[in-house]
Amino acid sequence: MSSITPIGIVQSPFKEKFGIPKQPHLANEVQATIEISTSVCAPESFEQLEGFNFIWILGCFHLAESNSSKVRPPKLGGNEKVGVFASRSPFRPNPLSLSLVKLISINHDEISKKMILTISGIDLVNETPVFDIKPYVPSHDTPWEPVTTGWVDSSSDKIFDVVWTDEARARIEELGISTDQQKMINSILKLDPRPAYQTSDKSYFIVLDHFDTEFVVQNHQVIILNIKNSTR
Repeated sequence: MSSITPIGIVQSPFKEKFGIPKQPHLANEVQATIEISTSVCAPESFEQLEGFNFIWILGCFHLAESNSSKVRPPKLGGNEKVGVFASRSPFRPNPLSLSLVKLISINHDEISKKMILTISGIDLVNETPVFDIKPYVPSHDTPWEPVTTGWVDSSSDKIFDVVWTDEARARIEELGISTDQQKMINSILKLDPRPAYQTSDKSYFIVLDHFDTEFVVQNHQVIILNIKNSTR
């Protein structure tokens, strides 16, 4: 068996594992890029890929620190275990990731000698290694029989309202936070990024893009208390 090496790297607003959406579609407004050196993959490797608006990204959970035969899916409250192969957990025998994302554009940056793929709906931490890219083809990728989804049927994703306090809102202009960046922050926090087993109303900090955001969850609302430039 021949060895495989990464062809590129993800540049995403997620600077740490905390807060990353459980699946790409849950935060489909979040954009990222994949950078691939033309010395690794020549520009002609991407010919006609722009004709597809969704692609599969095969990457690596490079920050996964362990693996186990059973894991605790967040959608089950973080207390019930299932077999690792019945989950999407990053803690796997081989920490491979598979993400279906929207392809927005493909650009050849001749200065940096890189191909830059802009994508949205991302569930990968910054600097995730990428091994392969494949187009999504509904006629091939859609199952030919009705789908059953096991334990996932018994759970649902909670969507919370996001509220900015006056103090946090006052920081928007001061820090130069764009409208798109505000939307990105809201789209992540509305999913309640706290650990599934955590129900306390203590404050948390999440690093998104270049900002460190402090928030609490109270009465089915995510309340942004403060935001500042991140040093991480």
